[in-house]
Amino acid sequence: MKKKISVIGGGISGLAAAALMSKENEVIVFEKSDLLGGLCQTITSGTTNYYLGAHHLGGISKSGPIGKILNQLAIDYDETFIETEYLTILLDGKSHQLPVKLSELSVYITENFPDETAVEAFIQKLISYQQAFIVNDDALLLKMFMETSQKSFNQFLSEYFTNELLKKLLLSFGPGYGAVLGEDSAFTVLSLVISYSIGACYVKGGPQKLIHKLEQQIITNGGKIQKNVECLELLVDKETAVTGIRCKELKTETIFEIETDKIISTVFPFNILPESCQKLRNSTKMKKLEKGPSVFRVFAELLEDVLGLSSDNTYLGKDTSPLMKEQLYLAPSSDKLPICMISLPHKADPLFNESKRTIMFTFLLHNHKEKVELVAVLKLIREAMPEVSDKLEAPFALENDDYSKVVSVDEGSVFGWIRTGKSVQNTNSFSPVFKGINGLYICGNWSTDFGVYGAFRSAYKIYTILEENAT
Repeated sequence: MKKKISVIGGGISGLAAAALMSKENEVIVFEKSDLLGGLCQTITSGTTNYYLGAHHLGGISKSGPIGKILNQLAIDYDETFIETEYLTILLDGKSHQLPVKLSELSVYITENFPDETAVEAFIQKLISYQQAFIVNDDALLLKMFMETSQKSFNQFLSEYFTNELLKKLLLSFGPGYGAVLGEDSAFTVLSLVISYSIGACYVKGGPQKLIHKLEQQIITNGGKIQKNVECLELLVDKETAVTGIRCKELKTETIFEIETDKIISTVFPFNILPESCQKLRNSTKMKKLEKGPSVFRVFAELLEDVLGLSSDNTYLGKDTSPLMKEQLYLAPSSDKLPICMISLPHKADPLFNESKRTIMFTFLLHNHKEKVELVAVLKLIREAMPEVSDKLEAPFALENDDYSKVVSVDEGSVFGWIRTGKSVQNTNSFSPVFKGINGLYICGNWSTDFGVYGAFRSAYKIYTILEENAT
């Protein structure tokens, strides 16, 4: 018997979940804005396209849970994705090209740091963790969590290596992709490193190509998508089982209710819980979690390519000393360029803008309410990287308010919770199954998973759970 499943949020996690569920169920997606895709959208300035959010995707491969999802959705990997081979780290005026695949990373470390004797042991440990991700084995993932969540990434690396430069290079995925440094949980940083070692990709022609494929799959399967609808509150019975959702049609201000058997929420989950559920144990845990940092992005066209920059670069500063938290965030008072990601999508995907060269600087802000000025940021770029600054044409910035207008939530550019060992433990208790409310599932960045890989993985976890319950 088909279940009525409602998905709150039309970003990539919601669309992936809906596309999977719509094969055997009556599925409807509610999206608050008039555009699907969430942070996987593109924007246009003049005649040039830019990535709004997700661009360099980790964990995308033919094998593992993502490959299974792509196969089930009839999305051809080779037709859809372009693989990248390394991340460039800009440190102390030098460029270091760090391979993302573990076999190539092993060769890189051995050749560039010949005094290190534990390279093989380090790589084998990462391979064991990588296998847990690929086969999506909860027992192996729990083992990894138990081994790494209560130690810092610096501590983890020090078990294998002594060279400080090497340890700093190996951290490079942490700051830009997950807002974490060496002092943060090894589990979080390793999750980033491993997901990109599984597969680091761009979507050919831009991420909205993938969004469109998921949308078409939902429609083909008979599912429905309603835009400009805000989900106000979950409806539950006396047994705290989901019965429906109270919604508002934004263009007409019409309030309506829809009956449903299951709800998959990809939005900040606490906002939609009814008063009767506010004191549940998981609700209490959720209140204690801190929302993650916000994003400030500077975009521009490049007059010509810059020597030493690849499609994906992480700027780590001007010296090799240990990274500090104050270096991670852009602030109104910043007097030097903080850690940031610098992306040149045309170097990975020439189809995205054809002959045009674009550049994107991604900075982290402490929270989504903080304000910085573009002119001040451009000054920091000019002082730190004059060879890049001189080639920028028509720069503009997007801050949280701009993201909020696109995705229709206050936390527009916030990607989930602050990732600490404690927060991961807390989210484990309500992700993907929200214990205490029967029929509620949490998906995407507000679950234990984050990023596009996490979006797919959490969607697949929920799909598997519902499929098992149906049989």
